[in-house]
Amino acid sequence: GAGGRYGVGLVLHKRNEFAAAAACGEAIARDPNYAPAYSTRAGCRLRLGDPKGAVEDCEAALRLDPNDEVAHSNLGLARADLCDRDGALAAALEAVRVAPRIAMNH
Repeated sequence: GAGGRYGVGLVLHKRNEFAAAAACGEAIARDPNYAPAYSTRAGCRLRLGDPKGAVEDCEAALRLDPNDEVAHSNLGLARADLCDRDGALAAALEAVRVAPRIAMNH
């Protein structure tokens, strides 16, 4: 039934997130200065329920590229997941500062 297919969908979704996170990890191993790999892996970690790992990746991405809008956005989401309201708000505001169009998309 629908519940069974939903379960299969969840498994496949998780597998894809794990695969994406692993591919980003390989990219980082090859070039530790490639900010987009950290930003993307942070998004995967968020969806996999690892907000602390996502924060680490966002912070790494932002050290390399302070204008990485995806990293700022993911950092806000990760900090919100960790109940860090002030940190979440600061990251969200920085995301909008870096890329004002973000405000229009949310």
